[in-house]
Amino acid sequence: MLARLSLALVPLLLLFAASDANADFSGYSDTLRVILTTKNFVIIHYHDWSDTTRASRWKMISTHNNPFTTANDYAFVECRERKSGKLIFKTPSPALKKLFLSPDEKYIVGISDIKLWNPYQFTVYSMDGKLIDKRAFGLGAKNDLKIPVSESVTNWVWWYHETDQAPRFNYVAGKLVAVSLRDLNGRRFAIPIRRL
Repeated sequence: MLARLSLALVPLLLLFAASDANADFSGYSDTLRVILTTKNFVIIHYHDWSDTTRASRWKMISTHNNPFTTANDYAFVECRERKSGKLIFKTPSPALKKLFLSPDEKYIVGISDIKLWNPYQFTVYSMDGKLIDKRAFGLGAKNDLKIPVSESVTNWVWWYHETDQAPRFNYVAGKLVAVSLRDLNGRRFAIPIRRL
């Protein structure tokens, strides 16, 4: 009897072992503050994906998909002078997880693996707060970079190396033309800057 039961379970075990689905037990609902301190600047990203901001996030994601408007009360990027604390800019953003500043301190890059109600996982801002570029990296997004992407059902989209992104800023004639990172497998890839 036990042998028959064990044999009956084999197809089920094979089915689950072959599945590439990544289930989420609950929706992403964290608040996060990321602080990047450099020689001259303190750059802060904050997002609130809790129930407190649910209505405004729902309005954004179910209509215009634009978190860069003044109606955004759930996420921002802020830059201050390090010595004086003077605000340089504060601007709406999607939910980001990591921040990088270019070596010439002219560009701020934000990346994220958050998918839930978050239409963009890559942003580039100039030091006056202007949005230079934005990109989505879900399986449903245009993947013209041909990089490996994996997703959970609702919360996450994995497209960059978890522990070593190793950002590089590529310039031509003093103009930022690409940002390169490491993909899920550690291979370097470049994201051409499209300038919005």
